[in-house]
Amino acid sequence: MTEVRNFLLAGAIAATLNFASRLLFSEFMTYGYAVLCAYCVGMACGFVLTRHFVFAPSARVVHGEIVRYVLVNAVAVTQTWALSVYLASVLTPGMGAALAQSLAHAAGIALPVVSSYIGHKYFTFRTVS
Repeated sequence: MTEVRNFLLAGAIAATLNFASRLLFSEFMTYGYAVLCAYCVGMACGFVLTRHFVFAPSARVVHGEIVRYVLVNAVAVTQTWALSVYLASVLTPGMGAALAQSLAHAAGIALPVVSSYIGHKYFTFRTVS
């Protein structure tokens, strides 16, 4: 249970950076691009935290873990981006763009939590025998 708790804590920190950086990126680019760039910020933070505080060392070289981490997150970023952009477009007419984008982005960040945990546990950081 400690592993799940640590994964959720590391994810919450990475998600906070993801969300905050999207607000900054939105000042300079469209919402969809801001979501993608912010995801990269959160992903970098998430890798460091997950590698050091969640899973036991896999005995792989770090660049091998990074490649696997990016592959798992390629699925997650697709989920995050699609839900964030879709929900923002649906919610905007009723509540305005800024609030709609924030709620949509929060939902998009939360969507891949379970799939990411499974992917990182059994693929990215799986102990090499």
